[in-house]
Amino acid sequence: MSSIEEPAILLVGGTGTTGLPLSKLLLSKTDYTLLITSRRGSQGIPADLFETCSNAGARIKGVNFDWDDRSTFENLFSDETRAVGTDEITLGSLKVEAMYLVPPYTGYTDNSARVLVDLAVEHEVSRIVLLSDTLHEKGELSIGAKLQEYLHELKKAGKIETYAVLRPSWFYRNFIQLDRGDILQNNQISSMKEDGRIGWVSVATIAETALHALVDDHAEVAEQYIITGPNLHSCDDTAAILTQVLGREIRHHRLTLADFLSRWSEAGFPKEYVDFLATCDQRAASGKDEAMFNLESDPRSSLKRVKGSETLEDYLRDNESMFTRSRIDDDAL
Repeated sequence: MSSIEEPAILLVGGTGTTGLPLSKLLLSKTDYTLLITSRRGSQGIPADLFETCSNAGARIKGVNFDWDDRSTFENLFSDETRAVGTDEITLGSLKVEAMYLVPPYTGYTDNSARVLVDLAVEHEVSRIVLLSDTLHEKGELSIGAKLQEYLHELKKAGKIETYAVLRPSWFYRNFIQLDRGDILQNNQISSMKEDGRIGWVSVATIAETALHALVDDHAEVAEQYIITGPNLHSCDDTAAILTQVLGREIRHHRLTLADFLSRWSEAGFPKEYVDFLATCDQRAASGKDEAMFNLESDPRSSLKRVKGSETLEDYLRDNESMFTRSRIDDDAL
């Protein structure tokens, strides 16, 4: 058995859309040990993460964690010796200095995320970086906004030294994860965003911002970061860019609320999440994203404004093959 005393960063959601690129940045640009959660423990860590740098294998520690099983929460801070990979480590001997928290998409009426935050505070984690969104302000009815309010209360009470809330706009990657089938099969993107303009952003920009929030001096970390790409685009604009990139006409299909709810419910998403998505589209249609895009950094309110350099057109061109007709046949094989 080995006793590990290195400072560590806990990544709850470290293999996800933003967590994986963040994990790679932390491995390549810092010396921290990374404690990464997965429902399958070390078996859930992507193999390519171990190739990030020469000592990645020694610095990556996978630990079992499941939002639906609170008995796994203590795993992240336990003094009990647990098997991780091919070694045995005492997780309690890791000094977790910071936590990156990607909350579950649903469950703002459940307090599971608050329970985890309380455990982190109890174990003297001095910094928490939370992933939220641009569309919901502190305290509003989303899990990120509710947690932002709670972290603010903990900071005021002196129970945590530093917290940061990342509030990115809509991800470029959504076009692959959510819209790809519609683009391939119907030559369209479907939404209720109407003419609302959005500052679409790359996950790389989010990961870079998270890196700084996790490792910069405490005094340099803002309480919230508004993160967007360099430009604003409506869904009509986006359809026009897709048309140019793909060489075939892509249109913006404007959905009614009933159509939207039916579409995502039939796709198998839980009602709470579908309702959340609908609210997001409606807020985008009302101009909320554009208003957030136009904000500037304000030290008085501890707000930093981040604009990435990668454009939406650059992203779509780099991933053009994901939207070509041949992908339909390839994916069916």
